[in-house]
Amino acid sequence: MTEKDIPLAKGPDEIPTPGPGRESKATKAVIALLGVGLLFGPWAAYAAGARSQPVPGENRALAGRPQIDGFKTFNEITAYAADHFPLRDAAIRGNKNLIHDLFGESPSYFGSAGNQQVLVGDNGWLYFMDDFNEACSPKIPLKQVVAGVQRLNKMLTDSGRRLVLTVPPDKSTVDTANLPKSFELKQCSEEARAQRWKAIRSMGIPGYVDVRSAVEKQEKEKGTPAFLKYDTHWNQDSAVTFVESVVKELDPTLLQHTQVQGGQTFTEKGDLDILANGAPGKDFPYQAVYIVRDGVTPRQTPEDLSKVKGAYTITHVHSATTGPATLFQPRTTWIGDSFTERALTPPGKITPFFADLVRVPELTKAVLAQGQDPGFYAKARARMIAEIVKSRVTVVELVERTFAGVNNEGSMWTPAFLNALQDALDKAPKQ
Repeated sequence: MTEKDIPLAKGPDEIPTPGPGRESKATKAVIALLGVGLLFGPWAAYAAGARSQPVPGENRALAGRPQIDGFKTFNEITAYAADHFPLRDAAIRGNKNLIHDLFGESPSYFGSAGNQQVLVGDNGWLYFMDDFNEACSPKIPLKQVVAGVQRLNKMLTDSGRRLVLTVPPDKSTVDTANLPKSFELKQCSEEARAQRWKAIRSMGIPGYVDVRSAVEKQEKEKGTPAFLKYDTHWNQDSAVTFVESVVKELDPTLLQHTQVQGGQTFTEKGDLDILANGAPGKDFPYQAVYIVRDGVTPRQTPEDLSKVKGAYTITHVHSATTGPATLFQPRTTWIGDSFTERALTPPGKITPFFADLVRVPELTKAVLAQGQDPGFYAKARARMIAEIVKSRVTVVELVERTFAGVNNEGSMWTPAFLNALQDALDKAPKQ
């Protein structure tokens, strides 16, 4: 297959700075009312009996009453006031829900009002602070993650199955030119990132797909960034590179009779722009890029596993071909996060390569859904295990910052998950 010149997905070169505006009297009145509400609302709630409570996921107790002990007293008063500020827990939960809606994952600073959420870079570039938070304060030790991946690979191989693993890099790993020259977590995140990638690339997994190297090569060849300046995800060209890299590992002949075509120009919101500047966010233009395969009719069907619509959606793919392009026939379970989800958005870049595939969201998503659907995590984990057992091939895609999962519950690399999977594999016939 010869390389094709993939049309570039473009965002605006510059985000125009808005000129000075003049607010109406009605606007000023609304702003004044909001200010009064923010200033006095929590204390009115306190007078009515509202008290701040610890929030699940903080993993710490609220600060105790301050003691009179010289200058330490001022720090203790500040910590106590911040932790016991009326309606603090409601604000934290609201922030968690916002991150969930935008990124489909929990914020690592969950429960900490002091940490910023977006790092503003040069030339209008925005970066997600969790890239750095997760690097400097990983939820699970790197050695445990590597050991878990190696164990999963051995379990599947021993049962006649196959593991394909890929880790999309964080935006701040690949597109570093517009990062600030200095910021609080710069040094520790750079050191942790180097250790993480050294470990990932030396795990010895035969089915590992180095998509980081693939998109870095794409950047050099095209002379344009792989990621979007206003979003935590990569652009359309990188999504194609991602899918084709995984497909090449599964079966290189699948890339025959495959064309990459540029489509219409659309607009989209940027998750980092919304997080930094508020909803509804700006509309950024981009050119769609499609994967078209000769004679293939793509078909995918969603299934809401949670009673809360959209909280945890499983996607079933059953494409057909009447032309020269072949489909990957072995039943495949594809476990992936929002990078996979975007590549499945109809018509879908993944869809036209598979005869029988089921996409299962990562366990981080199940942790989030549990907040609205008590007991859901166990249900989602059981379904994920069942799909792995039924399939000949399992593809795991997890972005760099959440590769380890969220605490022990949201990770595939814990003994609890791997033991349960091993039990299920032991009871099932070999593939």
